[in-house]
Amino acid sequence: MILTQKEYQPTSKEERFELAVKGAMDGVWDWNAITGQTYYSDQSLRMLGYQADEVSFTSCWWDEKVHPEDKHRYFDEMQRHLVGENDNYRLEYRIQHKAGHYIWVLDRGQVVERNPQFKPSRITGTHTDISQRKEEELALRSYIDIIAEQNKRLQNFAHIVSHNLRNYTGNLGMSIDLYQQAELPSEQEEAMQLIQQISRSLSETIEDLQKIVAVQVSSQKQTEELDLAIFIEQNLQLLRGEILAKEATIVNHVDSPTWVKHLPAYLDSIVLNLLSNALKYSDPHRKPVITLFTSRKEGQLRLHIEDNGEGIDLERYGAHLFGLYQKFHGNKDANGVGLFITKNQIETLGGSISVVSEVGKGSIFTVTFASNSEV
Repeated sequence: MILTQKEYQPTSKEERFELAVKGAMDGVWDWNAITGQTYYSDQSLRMLGYQADEVSFTSCWWDEKVHPEDKHRYFDEMQRHLVGENDNYRLEYRIQHKAGHYIWVLDRGQVVERNPQFKPSRITGTHTDISQRKEEELALRSYIDIIAEQNKRLQNFAHIVSHNLRNYTGNLGMSIDLYQQAELPSEQEEAMQLIQQISRSLSETIEDLQKIVAVQVSSQKQTEELDLAIFIEQNLQLLRGEILAKEATIVNHVDSPTWVKHLPAYLDSIVLNLLSNALKYSDPHRKPVITLFTSRKEGQLRLHIEDNGEGIDLERYGAHLFGLYQKFHGNKDANGVGLFITKNQIETLGGSISVVSEVGKGSIFTVTFASNSEV
């Protein structure tokens, strides 16, 4: 027997409302704001894994299961609707399932009755399980983050190549000049040794950079136990031509072994950039003195590179010091990339960099390696 629409009429507003949303698999709730009693449809209860005889049909029963991080929004959004700020109540939040895990729901509702004082007395709405959509959104966001991180690494790689190779070519040119100006065979031999050292270091750097291209570098993977003292000594040898040309004094208190867990290409670039900057921005009125030493704070290894160079006006430039393409001294060889690269490489493994500087007196750059990077 088939009933017509006129012959079949649900016996209550709740039944009519639930029938209307049943096809969409939405749950139904109906809250009496005066007594606190709340009707939850079977579908709403099934979302949370409950049967009707396990439920207290009050608003508090549902409220208590809302995720602690979402409760403020949950109550605030409902209150905004009750006082008339929003025409409808609508919110996505997490709520605890009977099994202990959380699901995502889309909760919608509207005031349907008011008392003589026009205060809300009855609010009706629906629950929709949106867990699958939320999981897809989170997965998509994760993919976007991965792509953004990969783009950042590719950009960083490009800066490493252009900036570091410029250092090599500059020092190679200076060493060739020393060779051409040498008057004694011993001076020519020393200059040739510098050229050979730069050539070997250049080959090693290119090999390390190729590893970055071949491997997905992350903050916890592909790191190695490295002796910081060796990297300092190698870069001092690389910069020897410029050190001799400027008659710089190097005071190195970093003893071997001083172990850090880091990426070889990054650690090499960090040391090279900070040392080359100390030489590049030396004060023209005095011979450069560069001092390297380490300290430890709360289990973290810190490398300090102190110079007596021109110094930096931190009040004027401090906020932009590590920005890309930022220049502060008008040096014709500056390209505003070095400190940006250095900061990025340090922070990639959870470390940090800071500077104390005074114009006319010099600077101290401090690299703090992450606790888990120290061996």
